Amino acid sequence: MLAGMFTTLKPEIEANAANSVATPTFTLKRVNKGTGVKIIINKTKGATGYYIYMTKRDNAYSSYLYNGGEYEEEIAEVKKNGKAKRIYTIKGLQKGTYSFKVLAYAEENIYDSASGKVYTDTDYSDYSAVQSIYVKAAKKKSTTEKTYDFSKAKVGDIIKFGSYEQDDDMTNGKEEIEWIVLAKDSKRIFVMSKYSLDSLPYNSKKTDITWEDCTLRKWLNDSFYKNAFTKKERTMINTVKLKNDDNPYYGIEGGNDTKDKIFLLSLGDILNSSYGFDSDSSKYDILRRCAPTAYAKIQGAWSSEMFYIDSFREKSLTIDGEISWWWWLRSPGGDTHSAALVEMEGRLDKNGISVTRSGNGFGLAIRPALYINIKS
Repeated sequence: MLAGMFTTLKPEIEANAANSVATPTFTLKRVNKGTGVKIIINKTKGATGYYIYMTKRDNAYSSYLYNGGEYEEEIAEVKKNGKAKRIYTIKGLQKGTYSFKVLAYAEENIYDSASGKVYTDTDYSDYSAVQSIYVKAAKKKSTTEKTYDFSKAKVGDIIKFGSYEQDDDMTNGKEEIEWIVLAKDSKRIFVMSKYSLDSLPYNSKKTDITWEDCTLRKWLNDSFYKNAFTKKERTMINTVKLKNDDNPYYGIEGGNDTKDKIFLLSLGDILNSSYGFDSDSSKYDILRRCAPTAYAKIQGAWSSEMFYIDSFREKSLTIDGEISWWWWLRSPGGDTHSAALVEMEGRLDKNGISVTRSGNGFGLAIRPALYINIKS
């Protein structure tokens, strides 16, 4: 899925079989030295606005597909000052081929004599023909990379390292990632992200699985690793040997030890008081609570809109203005095709949930962890 400049896709929009709005046509033009696209919509009879949709397969931010096919997202409702705006430009796209289509609509204010109120009636066109365009990678600027010195960082401090899309506005670039320092020695710091940064299933298929072979581990150590950190930053990230313990409550095997650069915390980690966590798994631990970024919510992270939360409980779960939500651990759950997690209140769910849980506001969030050298 692409995100950033997108609003939520409007699935309720259906093209009408017979309507007063003509089917739109448009042209595409590469701009911004080939790294952006200008959509020029030809004037369409009866239209007061347009919706533009874009599809990109396996982009830099997501590697899985929607229902086995390409997932389209609405880029924008193109309308300005109540009138149809026919030119829309997107900059800063990732390299690849993008497909576009356009839907026109007409809004009309109608007076209802029975109620004495005015309501808006909307008529939609058929979708335009799909057009595609190739966007090339931007040339790298010869800039001096940021240097790091975490020698003065203390356990519990927030540091910034790397960058990732977080505000769901890709036009302004990626945002710096904030990390909580869990431990420190003379050479490195151990950190976990302050916010959950994305939402993906633990594994793409429901099957017996351990951390060693799950698709989320592959994504963290490949796609996320490459997209969130520069070449210089990657040299600061340690490869560490992880002990993947069995689930101590159900005896489910945790699998082989692994060597990882980016990983998720384990049940043991999340109960480790030396990291600042409460050693009682049933306690409502504030440090274990984690709010998702705007981007993570768009990717399908569990959201408050999916079920009712009373105002008192919502206030108690709010972190920096956002509700804390569920996030994956790397440890197995109560059976061989589930994984443990942290609940919204900061308690541990040792039984866990199906490894394929994802999307549509019911997905679990991702809170990466890593070891970083103190100095670059």
